[in-house]
Amino acid sequence: MVARDSDVEPSVAESIRNLFYDYAHCIDDGRLKDWPDFFVDACSYRVLPKENMDREPPFAIVYLENRNQLRDRVLIIREALVYSLRYDRRVIGNVRVGAVRDGLYPAWATYIACTTDVVDGVTKLFSAGKYEARVVLTDAGPRFKDLDVIVDTYSVDRQVALPL
Repeated sequence: MVARDSDVEPSVAESIRNLFYDYAHCIDDGRLKDWPDFFVDACSYRVLPKENMDREPPFAIVYLENRNQLRDRVLIIREALVYSLRYDRRVIGNVRVGAVRDGLYPAWATYIACTTDVVDGVTKLFSAGKYEARVVLTDAGPRFKDLDVIVDTYSVDRQVALPL
């Protein structure tokens, strides 16, 4: 069972919800160079298919182990997608924040991610799933210590190169 926000100070829960929302806006606005700033230095970012979450360890489609690897991924994306003719949008909802444990707040949310092809104007859903995160409060605000993106299916469009 997912914790209720009532287990957490309201201002902390609100700041963590805003972390998720700001995260989505950053990616959707194309500010990929700022994406690593949502994480602490010693972090992890994984994209995991729901189908294998019971495996130990679960197979990750993407597994980055620190903020420098996130920065490297941004450099690769910026070089590879320089001619990308599409707009992406994420919708994040149902954010829940659990009680702090060992300085970390567990947090959960659901998401959908759509992409619109600029050339033909077609919008399609390219990923849906949930976030499972551990968040730490820093002087600069809340940051992800660990962010697992659990996609609902192995069948992931080529746009998974972009952060979910």
